[in-house]
Amino acid sequence: MPVVPWCAALLIASTFAPVTTPANADFELCNTTGWTITGNAFSVSSAATWWGGTYDQHGNCFLSGYLGNADTATGPPPPPRSPRPIS
Repeated sequence: MPVVPWCAALLIASTFAPVTTPANADFELCNTTGWTITGNAFSVSSAATWWGGTYDQHGNCFLSGYLGNADTATGPPPPPRSPRPIS
């Protein structure tokens, strides 16, 4: 009995494990539970508006790269760069 393409795709797709979402993936716990934090470049915020409008987040909290520490925020240092070859 020949297999039609959509049946083959359905058969293949059904053999994979379901995708799971990590706990607190969208920061709706209003904290960084489940995340490894290095530096202070990001913070969780529940602010809804800023001087230019709204943040339009889907829930109550979101990860911000500016609200917590503004321009003084830091993260881990970047990896060393290879010297550029001279041509």
